Amino acid sequence: MDGIRNGSEVPDRRREILEALTKRITIEKKNGAPYVIAIDGKTGVGKTEIANDLAATLITHGKKVQIIHMDDYLNPSSIRYGIDESTDFYTRSFNFRKLLSVLSEIRKNGCLQRVMPLFDTRADTDSKPVPYDIDKDTVVIVEGVFLHKDIFENCFNLSVFLTAPSPAALRRAQDRNAADPLDRNVLSPEEMERRYWEKYDPGFNMYAERANPVGNSTVLLDFEDPKHPRVLAARQKI
Repeated sequence: MDGIRNGSEVPDRRREILEALTKRITIEKKNGAPYVIAIDGKTGVGKTEIANDLAATLITHGKKVQIIHMDDYLNPSSIRYGIDESTDFYTRSFNFRKLLSVLSEIRKNGCLQRVMPLFDTRADTDSKPVPYDIDKDTVVIVEGVFLHKDIFENCFNLSVFLTAPSPAALRRAQDRNAADPLDRNVLSPEEMERRYWEKYDPGFNMYAERANPVGNSTVLLDFEDPKHPRVLAARQKI
């Protein structure tokens, strides 16, 4: 899987947390059903990075892993953009029902093995073939924003919420935009900063106020310093 690093490249404190998550997943995973994890947090906080590192850790422990990226469920631009950027980001950016249908099928059938046409940012259509190979032995990691919305209630065995101050997340978003634009046109630093403060940050704050991911996640991580993350809370799934 792209983006997955060798374990020796992961900072020690982060590795400790990844090993603890892997141990919890191993204990909680029931035979005969996939184990589905949400990794949530604001734009730029480090969701994709921690998802890839967790996948690498699970694989070293003999687990089968499938990562699902929320960015593959973007709506086309004709739907994403309305009048207010921040509200549109929260309410119109993603095809939540399409992702829900995938998660519901995994939960119902215990498997999902096919190539799905998902969002291609350059074509602005659902035309990118993405293979899913999920069976009863798979740990499924879903990474992206807004995963604690009510629509996804009961979809996850475990949810991880990453928190960091917005300026720190913006710096990481700037770095990612410059180095790895995820097949989109690279934004200028000025435009990235404008979008962050006028779109992503206020839109995410709307979500945080409504969904309370800090209180509803099973694992809460302070990710201000990605090399030295801190566990703020680790709750039992109710």
